[in-house]
Amino acid sequence: MIRLRFWLPVLLLFSIPAALAAEPGFQAITLFFGESWTGNAYTQPDYNVTGSEAGGIDPALGGGARFVLSEPFLFSFSALTIDPRVTLGLRRYLLYPSGRVVPTQIETALGATENLEPGVGSARVLTTRIEAPVGIEISLGERAAVAVAISPTLVLRLRAGDAVYEDQASDLNPMYSFFYGRLRWLRPDFHLAFRFDVSDYLAFALRSSTSISILDLADSTLPWWDQFQTGVGLEVSLSPPFSGLVRQPEDNREITLPETDN
Repeated sequence: MIRLRFWLPVLLLFSIPAALAAEPGFQAITLFFGESWTGNAYTQPDYNVTGSEAGGIDPALGGGARFVLSEPFLFSFSALTIDPRVTLGLRRYLLYPSGRVVPTQIETALGATENLEPGVGSARVLTTRIEAPVGIEISLGERAAVAVAISPTLVLRLRAGDAVYEDQASDLNPMYSFFYGRLRWLRPDFHLAFRFDVSDYLAFALRSSTSISILDLADSTLPWWDQFQTGVGLEVSLSPPFSGLVRQPEDNREITLPETDN
């Protein structure tokens, strides 16, 4: 744990200034589709509560761009890249009287505590992740590459309707104290991606990411994996000129035969 706390700021300290100082070269627009899992240890049987869902798997979609900051970087076959992106996800969350917020389902929208008190209420929450993975991309030939990156990700959560509550909707406002307390809005992300170029204009990538909340790691009341996030998804890269994505028809040329003497 001590080594992790030491090396994490060091990596951020060196990678982010390098990205900001470099002159970015635009490579492609990226579209992302995937799923992510968020660890939730506040469930039965360890805690006598209802409504707290253990397996919170959420779909995510988003888009961004890919830039090459320096090529070559360190080696002739590697490059320094940055992939700024925004991803969106929807999930219902339940607020307990203690102030803890957990993923839930509409069937257990109010839940109950260990003292059999009903939960304050629940609502759909829109999660917006603003990511900027800075990493090293290593070429695996002419058409493939693997990338390792780290991102200082901002996680913004906002209630998006479909609220269920005991008294009034404003009782759900303490959700924000949980979402933005203990620096849960800032999470280091670690990315691993494998990209394959179909052509000069189209590429596909498999991307996995792991996100941690440093202060939640230090909370000894719950297991280390509480609030831990991991996900995988498919990424599509479209490079300009986008007309190259469509196969051009061959020119219809007239074939002229050479004249012959009669």
